[in-house]
Amino acid sequence: MSDHLRVVYAEVLERPTHEIDDDVDFFELGGNSLLATRLVNRVRARFGVSVAMRDFWGSFGGGVRRGGGAGGQCAGRLGAA
Repeated sequence: MSDHLRVVYAEVLERPTHEIDDDVDFFELGGNSLLATRLVNRVRARFGVSVAMRDFWGSFGGGVRRGGGAGGQCAGRLGAA
């Protein structure tokens, strides 16, 4: 997991980056569907990567799912490259 992406997760979840662990679920950290939308939009704005909500959604709650579009790696859980 990129430190840059970890920062985005921390911003959206309003948590310190040290709490954003590769194996911790987005929802366990306080995430919800509205925050997931915010996360997708922020990733798109910050990194210029077009990702669909489904690229994140299928992975929230476990594992890594490869995103479409620019081929970015998106995950509800940050680990597993």
